[in-house]
Amino acid sequence: MHGSSLSLAPKFNLKNRRNKEMKTKYKNAKKIGSLTALLLIFSIAGLKADDTSANISIAKFITNLKISGDMRLRQENFWKSTAGQVDRARQRFRFRLGINPTIQDITVGFRLASGTGEQVSTNQSFDNFSSQKDIFIDLAYLEWKTLPWLKLAGGRMPNPFWKVYSSDIVWDDDFNPEGFAEKFEFNLHERFTPFLNFSQIVLDEDSGDNRDQWMFGYQIGAQTKLFNETKWNFSAALYDLDNERVGNFSQNTLGEGNSRFPGSGVSTTTAYFTMAHLTTEIKTKVGALPISLQGDFVTNIAKNDNDPAFGNRVFGSSSTEKVGYQFGAILGKASAANSWELAYFFKWAETNCTLADLADSDFGDGGTNRRGHIFWVAFNPRDYVQLKLKYLTTEVIRPDLAPGPDNINRMQLDMSVKF
Repeated sequence: MHGSSLSLAPKFNLKNRRNKEMKTKYKNAKKIGSLTALLLIFSIAGLKADDTSANISIAKFITNLKISGDMRLRQENFWKSTAGQVDRARQRFRFRLGINPTIQDITVGFRLASGTGEQVSTNQSFDNFSSQKDIFIDLAYLEWKTLPWLKLAGGRMPNPFWKVYSSDIVWDDDFNPEGFAEKFEFNLHERFTPFLNFSQIVLDEDSGDNRDQWMFGYQIGAQTKLFNETKWNFSAALYDLDNERVGNFSQNTLGEGNSRFPGSGVSTTTAYFTMAHLTTEIKTKVGALPISLQGDFVTNIAKNDNDPAFGNRVFGSSSTEKVGYQFGAILGKASAANSWELAYFFKWAETNCTLADLADSDFGDGGTNRRGHIFWVAFNPRDYVQLKLKYLTTEVIRPDLAPGPDNINRMQLDMSVKF
């Protein structure tokens, strides 16, 4: 496709194809490129075109085009053991659709997603008498591979830091930061690939104040191959917030757990945040089964011992509640057809170990000041279909701090389809 324009008038009808024919189209789309991918989308949608249909044109300078998305249905239940609280059940969906054209060494990333405008969720609940739901810009960024070992990115982009599942103690999987990133990866040897990731994340821009809130991140790590079936990946990171106590980030939803200034409608954090974050993963096999052993540790190393507003201590014990960790294992890997996985993780997140507004939103009611266990089992009946049952049991570490007594057991039953 490179170097020439593309124009075509495809012919399709609404008759059912055989499964074998559809499967062949799907495989060929990966081999031939963007043209077949576009034809596949028209075919699956059951669209009909004839000789009078408008042509499909792709700019001649686009060298690759990827269109993808996913749809997830979820049944979710909450069981609360704290006096005065009630159990809850809800049904939800998540829909995402993205397009990624590549022009030589520059990729344009764009994705739409369902949701309510939160920074850590793209879910929509079945609610409000079947009223229509919102669609948001989930990703909109540029990534430039300036050198074989350097990528520059800017916009509303995927999280630039290397992470694994256990890293959701710091980063919710749905969080896509807005700002800039620089990613270095050096292929020094087939058994050793070091990397550096830097990011300048805009948390909030205040029109009436020049003390905008930023997060500056620095990560160093490596991917190593110890043996033929064993890999060890690790990283150390530092995330430093600037002006975090000036405002509440003007966000849609606050994460529970961080100590906040008291007062009606006031939600600014009382703590300063500089998080040191360690992540490690060992990937190997037990017989023919893959296994991933993961661990994360985070601590807030910012100086929070003294604050003139509250004498010699920050409101909410910010100086002591500053450690978090998560560890566990995933046995198997649910990806290809007829594959499965089992997982268990333990999590401990003290009140101000990290910024609650960015942490996993599914652990309890999300945020920090919680501990508990996470289990799940997943099975893929098709390459593109996954069934997953996840159960989280959580307790508040210190009930005298936010969110107060709030022990929750949470179950999620998902069906996901990728396309």
